[in-house]
Amino acid sequence: MNTVHKNAFRKYQNLEELRIDKCPNLDLIDKFAFKGLQKLRMLTISNNPKLTHIYKATFAGIGNEDSL
Repeated sequence: MNTVHKNAFRKYQNLEELRIDKCPNLDLIDKFAFKGLQKLRMLTISNNPKLTHIYKATFAGIGNEDSL
């Protein structure tokens, strides 16, 4: 299983843009995967053929002042 795990981007709190694109083996994005990305303004998830499941809480905890 190839997964984006909980708190995967914790070290990158200043990240403003994130693209998860063309990952042929990605099959799961875990709950709270993007937690703590306070400056995230754009998130793109596309062209990931095995990604069939995204949990409801996957995007919980981003915590930015403005919405994505």
